[in-house]
Amino acid sequence: MVLYIYIYMNDDKPLITRNQAIFLAHQSKKRKQETKAKKNFLIREIIIVVLTFTIFYIIANYPAFSAITNYWFNKPQPVVKTVTPEPTPIPTPTPEPTPEPVVTPSTITIPKIGIEAPIIWDINFDAIRENLNEGVVQYVESAYPGQIGNMFIVGHSSDYVWSKGKYKSIFALLPKLTNGDQIIISYKGKEYIYETFNYKIVAPTDISVIEPTDNAIVTLMTCWPIGTSQKRYIVQAKLISPKPSGEQTTYPSILGLPKTR
Repeated sequence: MVLYIYIYMNDDKPLITRNQAIFLAHQSKKRKQETKAKKNFLIREIIIVVLTFTIFYIIANYPAFSAITNYWFNKPQPVVKTVTPEPTPIPTPTPEPTPEPVVTPSTITIPKIGIEAPIIWDINFDAIRENLNEGVVQYVESAYPGQIGNMFIVGHSSDYVWSKGKYKSIFALLPKLTNGDQIIISYKGKEYIYETFNYKIVAPTDISVIEPTDNAIVTLMTCWPIGTSQKRYIVQAKLISPKPSGEQTTYPSILGLPKTR
């Protein structure tokens, strides 16, 4: 109706006929409806793609998300080890030779997040991923427990649900750690207690986190965000018991932080 009136405004003679005006109005309405339909179709397609990707992402990283969910509903009740001063050694007579002691496996335990896993030692860059199926790995030429220096340990945050290995999400809960939490390393029959003091997200090229330090620390690393290898999540802890003995004498050679995805 508006269009039909408009065509008479400047002249007594209509520019177009009434039927033509109605036709143009109908075409304009039809174009608007088609545009709206296309927009709604595009929105539906985007929603379907996002939902499909999200479902696949969760399924592919099910072990990690399962660990996070279990943590929230069943938080571990950590038993914090009390650090007691070491007694002054008393000289004793040289004992008789004894049989070689049974070698106990090395493990890492983090009570707050319920982690306990074997440690595989002296693993070079190219062999890290295959060894992560067996636990967490210490990077070759980084420090050993109790040494002044930087012990660098790597673990999975998430691996595909169809991948092999029991430890594919062992470090998924590292972001739950805060200052003062304990990390316990069992090595050659002795326990080394570390206390967390630093945590951060770094780029894969930030190799400063693996460099030797002037005090005895352990650095834990995993990929971040979960299910990707875009960045690295770092937790660092200082040795609080026993006192350091020895010093790191090697310097790890590395061009970029390894992937644990």
